[in-house]
Amino acid sequence: MTLAEQLKRNKANQPYQFNPFDAEFKANPYPYYDYLRTHDPIHWGMLGGWVITRYADAKAILKDPRVDEAPMPDSFRKKSQYLAKKERDLEALILASQHWLFFLNPPDHTRMRGLVAKAFKRQSLQEMTPEIQVIANQLLLPFKEKGSLDIVTDFANLLPIKVIMKFLGLPEQDEHFVRGWVRDIFSIFDPLNSLQKCEAMNQISREFSAYLQHHINQRRKQPQSDLITALVEVEDGGEKLTDEEIISSCMMLAAAGEGTTASIIGNSILALLNHRVQLELLQQQPNLINKAVEELLRYDSPTQLVLRTAREPLEIAETTINKGDFIILCLGAANRDPQQFVDPDRLDLLRSDNQHIAFATGIHFCLGAALARVEVPIAIKTLVQQLPNLQLAINRVEYHDNVVTRFLKSLPVTFDVA
Repeated sequence: MTLAEQLKRNKANQPYQFNPFDAEFKANPYPYYDYLRTHDPIHWGMLGGWVITRYADAKAILKDPRVDEAPMPDSFRKKSQYLAKKERDLEALILASQHWLFFLNPPDHTRMRGLVAKAFKRQSLQEMTPEIQVIANQLLLPFKEKGSLDIVTDFANLLPIKVIMKFLGLPEQDEHFVRGWVRDIFSIFDPLNSLQKCEAMNQISREFSAYLQHHINQRRKQPQSDLITALVEVEDGGEKLTDEEIISSCMMLAAAGEGTTASIIGNSILALLNHRVQLELLQQQPNLINKAVEELLRYDSPTQLVLRTAREPLEIAETTINKGDFIILCLGAANRDPQQFVDPDRLDLLRSDNQHIAFATGIHFCLGAALARVEVPIAIKTLVQQLPNLQLAINRVEYHDNVVTRFLKSLPVTFDVA
């Protein structure tokens, strides 16, 4: 019997405290979300903030102008002040992160998102489809005669960075060290990073920034048809992006796009392997892929938690959230809310009216969602169509420790050799 089931039987004597570090929670958070959503939907958690699990509440808060992004760069500044006593700092990390759209609020967010979105529009994502398909095919080719591979380490972790390198216009031969930077800087979203981890990200920020600055300088001399050039050239009403803002935008896209997309691919294949009827449906009707991806995003969302702070007092379901209070929005819980989704714990690739919030909503709706919605369908369709009789090769899966993202460490599978 799980902890969540025990609590349902005796909730009065065993009040539940939301704990994203609990081993059972990491393995399967959804029974815990369900308990909170039913019994304590505006829950004061052990992390010192309000834990929101209902879809309507989460969506309302995401769109509320009185709610700001969690000030991660401010957290790094405080840690940097502490390190200053030891003649160390986090200045490179602060400089890199302070322009990430995820951490900006209006009016700075409004100006920068407008410019970055305009640069994005210059890139034809649909034109990248053949290139993404080629990359996916090439990644699978060495394993076709082996009859086995690891979906995460051999495919999902590699496809996104290759796509992002092409999108940004970075040299293919640099992929190995760029992937290392990107994977480590992805931890920037974890609000509980240790001082040691922050110092490691600071060093990465210094190296990655210098690398991107070199390419920005090159694009000014020799423009290309890539996103870095578009970011350098974009202008709106006389406003342009600074080099620091371009560097931050590239780092943000690379980190969020690589980690989140890899997570979606791994989680989606695991979900399909655990729901054979749905897997067979997708194999038989590949034209369902775009609808299927939306359901897979809802069913096991890559970003489980997003963090906010109240700039003004809020009243949510007769609970007062005070100014300055920390808010943890459980997107994974919201996307399984029975008040919004019929039979939410069932994977249904034919589900209609699927207004999930896996990419959030409001002004901080994920800018990279459009790229993910091109990339992920190709990845999943390639895997389920090209690997016959796909089977899970382990009994138990493990997830990374990041409390924000639900990200498999590995996913070994077997399949029939053609």
